[in-house]
Amino acid sequence: MNVLDPALLKFSSLKHFLLSFELDSGHTVKRLIALGFLTLFLLYHIGYLGYYWYSMKQINEEWLVRVDVTPDMKHISIPITLPYWSDQSEYRPSHGSITINGKQYRTVLEKYSQDAIHLIVAEDYAVQELNQSISDWIKMMNTSDSEHSGKVNLLKSIAKDYLADTHDLLPEKLFKLTETSFFSTSDMLTECYSTITTPPPQV
Repeated sequence: MNVLDPALLKFSSLKHFLLSFELDSGHTVKRLIALGFLTLFLLYHIGYLGYYWYSMKQINEEWLVRVDVTPDMKHISIPITLPYWSDQSEYRPSHGSITINGKQYRTVLEKYSQDAIHLIVAEDYAVQELNQSISDWIKMMNTSDSEHSGKVNLLKSIAKDYLADTHDLLPEKLFKLTETSFFSTSDMLTECYSTITTPPPQV
């Protein structure tokens, strides 16, 4: 019966431990590298969402404390009849946003008088710059996919002869809006039937 040297047993156990530790360390490093690349990928493609949310939060907080009327602000009247609303003699603070001719404005003061809502608004340059930066970001990302545009155009040209015409699915295209005193009512859905304009190829 062979008796193993205790020192040899300790050395063998230590060697086995070191080998297993090296394997575990290798797997851990690979996982960390993969996680790092995944994080960079997500930040590159959807990181602007977090940036946009945080920036909008900061802008809104700044506007909450801005109530001073300055000469560069504009007065806007929106004719509207609100039942059971009495005329207001003084303006009151307002915190909201409105788009006029493609530009962003912030409502600073408002009042209801003579069947109209009167607003004192200031142009929101911060939001316009933020929207422009996000738009530039998205354009830059789409530019990297430009090599696929040829394939997309080819598929469009092939499908053009055999698929039905496309239709706008925007709400303003699907619904006919009828303006009332305050709310907008929707009529019936406009017909959006598809017809095949060309016959299929003959076999």
